[in-house]
Amino acid sequence: MTDEKKRVLGGRVRSMKIADDVVALQFGCHLWGIERKGNLNLLLDKRGADESTSGKKEAKYKLQKTLIVDSGEYGAIKSFMNNMVKARIVAASVPSFFREGTYLFRLGQVEDTEQYLMESSDRLRGLVDTFCKVFPSKVMEARTLLEPDGQFRVGDYPAPEYLPGLFSFEWIWVDFTVPNSLPAGVKEAAIAKMQNMWDEAAFEITNALREAFAGMIRHAVEVMTPSEDGKQKRFYDSTITNILEFLDSFQNRNVTNDQDLEMLVNKAKSVLTGVTDASLLKGDGLFRGRVLDEFSKIQRAMDSMIEVRPNRKFRIAD
Repeated sequence: MTDEKKRVLGGRVRSMKIADDVVALQFGCHLWGIERKGNLNLLLDKRGADESTSGKKEAKYKLQKTLIVDSGEYGAIKSFMNNMVKARIVAASVPSFFREGTYLFRLGQVEDTEQYLMESSDRLRGLVDTFCKVFPSKVMEARTLLEPDGQFRVGDYPAPEYLPGLFSFEWIWVDFTVPNSLPAGVKEAAIAKMQNMWDEAAFEITNALREAFAGMIRHAVEVMTPSEDGKQKRFYDSTITNILEFLDSFQNRNVTNDQDLEMLVNKAKSVLTGVTDASLLKGDGLFRGRVLDEFSKIQRAMDSMIEVRPNRKFRIAD
């Protein structure tokens, strides 16, 4: 792609604006971590290692210790927080690109998202209560495992009464505006800075959605294209389900009203009408060939819509 082509495409993308019905959610998960740095020299001393090699090993290796071992209760909390709640937030929104942990939603999603987060907080408390009941016994198990090597420290473990407060979801809906009370000169500069922030966010979001969709289409074309010997390649259900999930969530996540991408997304929807998983594509060679042909056209169109630029801090899936 020539520099002139990149400049033209960049101008087209930079004309995108964040829609008026978009609001920001600041969201965070707080999880008591169970990994700590261990004392390698003390471990070597306990195990009778040669003193002449102890310093060398300290320099070369780092010791990591796990405070709680084999706790399904803790694992359930971690999985719920990361794989269900945070994943749901990420899938329903786009990252702001100007502040980590800030996600942009359509206004019409706010009530359902708020309700989901409140219900998730209630469920989290139940999971934490279950973990708190087994916590004392898990600490004793850890003591049995770690103390012989000098790695058990009482101070690594919170008092039981403080443990529930170390697991939580925190969120707030925010509006980024410039205070009217600022002095005129400061206010003018702040407004310009704020506008630039939103313009950059619109640019990043537009390109990120395009890149995400292009990557999935490109991968689908690759795995549906027969190998040189004519054999069909193996592909996983996720190849298609990821595309279907993107298509389903696109309308809410298209916060810059990218009509060029919307046209191709609607074309992909039309191609996959009636498809709910990868089984039809695996079993019907004729249908797979039609999908491959249409996806190849979409891929070529997408390749002309993405601007090449340095890596950014966040990706669309973060």
